[in-house]
Amino acid sequence: MNSSNKKLSTINKVLLFLMVLLAAYEVINGGNSRQIIATWAYTVGFGVLVISGLILILLGYETFQRPLVVTIATIIPLAISLGLVADFFPAWTTFYLVFAMIGLFLVGITRLKVDPRAASFFLSPIHGISGLVIFFSPIILGMQKVTPPGFLWITLGGALIGLGGLLLSFLRVGKPFISQTTIFSLLPALLFFTTFFFVLGFNSIH
Repeated sequence: MNSSNKKLSTINKVLLFLMVLLAAYEVINGGNSRQIIATWAYTVGFGVLVISGLILILLGYETFQRPLVVTIATIIPLAISLGLVADFFPAWTTFYLVFAMIGLFLVGITRLKVDPRAASFFLSPIHGISGLVIFFSPIILGMQKVTPPGFLWITLGGALIGLGGLLLSFLRVGKPFISQTTIFSLLPALLFFTTFFFVLGFNSIH
């Protein structure tokens, strides 16, 4: 990707800025949770979204070439899915927390110390599992009448964040379904709508 393509368009900068504002709001809100681990998990997840959005605005698409940034971004779905588990499936909290920590360590060590491509083999299942937790939890909870219908917005947000993670992981192993330029240009909108749907879902709980 040449230098001109690394710069974000004005509309993408606006979308990222709005995403940062929404994520910052949810950092303050803590996912409307009263459970300590869940509150911290949501705060960390949305906090990383704020940081990632600001880095993207400042550095452009070359952000995705930085191993540390990619590793940090893995925290987003892991933290939000951990929050859901701690909030609504407390019996699985310890198990899922161990999975999140090991997953993040494996992505970090392979991305920073070994072959960056090897990280994709860990990144895909980690994004996949955390994305499935985010996607299915509101559906299960809705069927059990535990949460209001509005909580299902989180399912849509989970689908989008899972899609974004998988596209980027395929991109790093050289097998993208669409071009690098297209993926990068779509990502700001994907991040904005993901955050928007998460905020709608979490704020449906009073």
